[in-house]
Amino acid sequence: EPEPEPIAKLTPGPMPRVIGLESAKHKGMFLRRTPPRKRVTTWLLGVFALLLLLAAAAQTIYFLRTEIATRLPQTKPWLVQACAFAGCTIELPRQIDLLFIDDSNLQEDAEHAGIVLLTSTLINRAHFAQAYPQLELTLTDLDDHAVLRRTFAPQEYLPQGADITAGMPADGEIHVKLALSTNAIKAAGY
Repeated sequence: EPEPEPIAKLTPGPMPRVIGLESAKHKGMFLRRTPPRKRVTTWLLGVFALLLLLAAAAQTIYFLRTEIATRLPQTKPWLVQACAFAGCTIELPRQIDLLFIDDSNLQEDAEHAGIVLLTSTLINRAHFAQAYPQLELTLTDLDDHAVLRRTFAPQEYLPQGADITAGMPADGEIHVKLALSTNAIKAAGY
């Protein structure tokens, strides 16, 4: 392999001429100091970035207030106060994947014609209280086609005097019993 060429040595050249302040004044030149615009611009950009960060944090808290209150219950009093100021509410969580219907049964009432009895158990497997769901019942014919569909609000399937605002208790069960009129529609399943 060929050997690399030696690096040329740098020799200092002539020094630039420096004009002193005194001699610049005598020649009619005035040196002005420019304001530090870069420092002011950086400061303003920093303040603007901080305001954007605070706005993003406020929006996140606003839109995730229910989840925050659920996961961090100690923050709920502060969130309630903030919502009183912002005009919002903190609702109970609605995680439908943690609610289960167990042991449902639909039978004709032997004493009353055209009446069916629905009994079921709702189970909340969450470790926190949840809002009561709406229940939908669909009656089907022999070909499994829907012939009647109805949605029930919590006020309709809970016992009289139940506190709906407290929600379904954590790891709790609710027993549902409804008497429904089918209006002489023949239903084979649900």
